[in-house]
Order: sequence, then structure tokens, then C-alpha cells
Amino acid sequence: MNDEQLLINFLADRDTPCPLCGYNLRGLQRGACPECNQALVLKVDLAEHRLAALIVAFLCLGSGIGVDLLLLVVVPLDLLHGAKFDAYLVRGLVTAALGLAVESGVLVALLRLRRRFQRLDPSTRWIIVFAIFFLTVINVSIVAMLP
Repeated sequence: MNDEQLLINFLADRDTPCPLCGYNLRGLQRGACPECNQALVLKVDLAEHRLAALIVAFLCLGSGIGVDLLLLVVVPLDLLHGAKFDAYLVRGLVTAALGLAVESGVLVALLRLRRRFQRLDPSTRWIIVFAIFFLTVINVSIVAMLP
């Protein structure tokens, strides 16, 4: 029995909505939704994906990146409005650029390794999230202490 026939048999007597358009697929005759014409597959999936740690990590990194980007926009605007280019502005730009590079690098690594991250045991995931949170707090604190 092929995959399409297994899907048709599975949906023969089940009220199941199309994942895209919500159309009831009961009695499906082919391997695509009759309403939106999207191909369908029958698969095994997790009941609960447990994304909390990953979402918290992304929020922390996004916050730090946002603060760095804000500083990288504000400093040049200050220069355009007559601020004097001095060591403080240079320190602010360098600090923001370094923070942005580090947190962006961690974000890219987490995006690329998210499946491996999800397979870690929960305590290890949360330790990594705490380390990311700590990194963001340090980054934002350094930026906040700039004159």
C-alpha cells in the first residue's frame, strides 16, 4: 500500500481539518486537499514540541540584538545633529558592534543547531538558555553604562 492510499484510508472515517485551509478531509479521494489543492502527507509527529526553552533563548538574543542595533542607529544620528565625534562615541559604536556580533553569532548557531538543542535533556537546555540570558544581561548592562 502506498503513502497516498494509507492517507486516504486513514481519513476515510475521521473528521480531520486541512492544516492549511481547515477544510474537513473526511472521505478524501486523493492525496491533496480538495479545497486548497495542497499535497498532504500522513506522518507521526510529537504531541508536544516543548519549545519554551528555544523561544526564551530567541527572545533573550533578540532583546540584546535590538539594544545593539538601537545604539548603532542613535550614535550616527547624534553625529548628524551636531554631537562631537569623540572617544565616547567610538566606544559606544565598538561596544554595540561587538555585542551585535556576539549575540548574532549565538543566534545563528542556535538556529542552525536547533534540532540538536531540542534533543538535549531539559535541564541542559535550560542551562544553555540561562547562559544566553546572562550573555544578554552583560551586553545590555555594558551598553547601558556607556555615557
